[in-house]
Amino acid sequence: FPSHDSCSSLQLSSLTSGRVTYATTSGLLTDSANLLYSGTDLTVYGITVGRGAGAVSTNTAVGASALAANTTGSNQVAVGVNTLNANTTGIQNIAVGTDALLSNQTGNYNTSVGVGSLRLNTASNNTALGWVALNVNTSGANNTALGFSALASNTTASNNTAVGYQAGYSNNAGSDNVYIGKQAGYGANTVNAYYNTFVGSEAGYGAATAEGNSAFGALSLCSLS
Repeated sequence: FPSHDSCSSLQLSSLTSGRVTYATTSGLLTDSANLLYSGTDLTVYGITVGRGAGAVSTNTAVGASALAANTTGSNQVAVGVNTLNANTTGIQNIAVGTDALLSNQTGNYNTSVGVGSLRLNTASNNTALGWVALNVNTSGANNTALGFSALASNTTASNNTAVGYQAGYSNNAGSDNVYIGKQAGYGANTVNAYYNTFVGSEAGYGAATAEGNSAFGALSLCSLS
């Protein structure tokens, strides 16, 4: 008679390791290369559902290559293709949308919602909501961009707030600015664009090198340079 141990297991040579087994309509057991289980994550047609690389229990990964390089980073949410793709040790980041926080490795406490938002970010404490908002930001920290292409050219500048369609769009390295309204501060694009407050549709639109200015109302200071 077979031993107790041999009776407790069932082997089917037709099944492949790593694939999820399921019953067909006729009740036969089968598997598929489109439905995989690694021991921590489930993959359905190339879409990862689970904890991502590192299998950290507090992480959530949904999407192809989401959290693909993570090692010890914890308390992360990555939803969408390539979200938090390069993250290794960064903690408490939220990325929703294709390529959101794509390059972030060690940055912490970032929130990125929108395709390409904070795509090149490596810094901490940034919030981006909108298509390509803060798209090329690298080392700039403590920025808030809410709106389609808000602060889309920002790279190293910190402490900027932009709310509205293309608000602060051209700002590259100027810090401590407030842009509120459609294309407010649109042309502020040099390192000299500091400490400005532009509120209103196209307020400060052409303020390429402005410093320490305040403008309130549509088109106010729109030709300042």
